[in-house]
Amino acid sequence: MDCPEAKGSEAAVACPSNDALEEILSRLHDKLLCRFKCVSKAWCSLIVDLLRRGKCIQTLKLLGFFYGSGGENYGLFTDLPGCSAPPADRSFSFLTQQIGIKYIFLLDSCNGLLLFGHREDPDAAVDSLGYIVCNPTTEQWVAVPSSGWPGGSEAFEHDSSCTFLIFDPDASSEFKLLQLWHFMGDAGVRTYPSESGVWSCRASEWRYSAIRYYAGSAFVNGMLHFVVPCINNDKDQIVVIDAEGKTRKIIQMPENSGFLAFVGLSHGHLHCIKSHMREMTELSIWVLEDYDTGEWVLKQTVSTLELFGRMSCELDFHFTVVAIHPDRNLVFFLQRGNQKLISYDMDRSEVCALCAPGDNNMDERVLRTLGDSYRSITPYVPYFSKSLALARKN
Repeated sequence: MDCPEAKGSEAAVACPSNDALEEILSRLHDKLLCRFKCVSKAWCSLIVDLLRRGKCIQTLKLLGFFYGSGGENYGLFTDLPGCSAPPADRSFSFLTQQIGIKYIFLLDSCNGLLLFGHREDPDAAVDSLGYIVCNPTTEQWVAVPSSGWPGGSEAFEHDSSCTFLIFDPDASSEFKLLQLWHFMGDAGVRTYPSESGVWSCRASEWRYSAIRYYAGSAFVNGMLHFVVPCINNDKDQIVVIDAEGKTRKIIQMPENSGFLAFVGLSHGHLHCIKSHMREMTELSIWVLEDYDTGEWVLKQTVSTLELFGRMSCELDFHFTVVAIHPDRNLVFFLQRGNQKLISYDMDRSEVCALCAPGDNNMDERVLRTLGDSYRSITPYVPYFSKSLALARKN
């Protein structure tokens, strides 16, 4: 390992051997590793290699966001300031160079794994070839066959069919796909456990008219949480289902009414972001302090003027909530007009623009289309361990 020599009359500092240096660095956390990457290009390369080989302490740290609109624009990535070890292959050439994989479309992410739909023709509305589940950090992947859903393309999820990726590395190295569908009065659940590699289908008690797919989801306590619009009153609800698609709980919204813009997990607690109407002047951020009793606590309110420079905004037209940071008080938004990705720091009440058209981190041509396909922007938390479930090439 090359070491920088001391300047002036100072003696050159002796550096440890590669093996010793790897042993030392592998015991450090992300913040220190990020600093040591600045020592030299050689140190930077070594640290990135250690992270990708899973030799460093595993941390569930948000590094940035994958985004894209499909076709050739599926592997774009913007990182957060100060984060280390971005994905090794942001273009996903380890997927697209495989025989039979032509067009992939980003759909979902869960604890370091990404879910893509893939098919022959990027403009086709049907005849999906199925899915790809991959780990960008280890470049492991596995193909999942089509579920056989007849209602249209599986590569672009819609109100009558939503497919979620479930992966809990603390419980198992296996993953599961969970597809909920309703069509012409019927409803059902399709599940794909990686252990068996076979789709199963059953009827369901699922009777909600739609899943608010754009409002995010959270995997908490082994259950999937997402938003559905309530038919009989004026407030949305959070539905909790298990890995088999069975409804286990209905979490009522805080206060009597409101429009749920987002639900996610932060600091180990379920969070939601809501407004009192679709056209709003402020957003409120709530945390579910007591999961069993359903006690919500108001964390903060922020005006749309402070966030977006507008007195009032319409959800999904002027902005979209992208994510909430897993261990910091940060919320991420996409401004639909100028396509800026911004963050809001709840502790400092600060708004920061992360990227915008023309920035080096993002492709301006893709940003112009991102507003019409914002489902394809997803947070990326690296998972460094290799998985047998992703080694089975179906």
